Amino acid sequence: MNPRSLESIRKGKAEDDDDMVFFIFSALYSHLMDSRKRIKRHSSILYGKKRVRQILDGHVKNCRVAFRMEPEFFRWLASYLRNERLILDSRLKVEEKYQMSA
Repeated sequence: MNPRSLESIRKGKAEDDDDMVFFIFSALYSHLMDSRKRIKRHSSILYGKKRVRQILDGHVKNCRVAFRMEPEFFRWLASYLRNERLILDSRLKVEEKYQMSA
């Protein structure tokens, strides 16, 4: 055998080993993720109007995560929807309805 054919055999074996390691790692990772107990990131006992108020009055990042916007813009948008009568207050306020749809 010439040196090039030996080199190609070694490279092929190395690629097969890499594929096997990747396969084993991905199978193990998916097993660990499936068997892991899910834990809520934010476990607040508040709901409805109190929850919206807590998010809007709290840290800006919490509002960005929950509503995907700044608190001032959320308040402006809720006011606009209310004034244009696109969403009406009922048992639930506009802010709560909009928060549920986000």
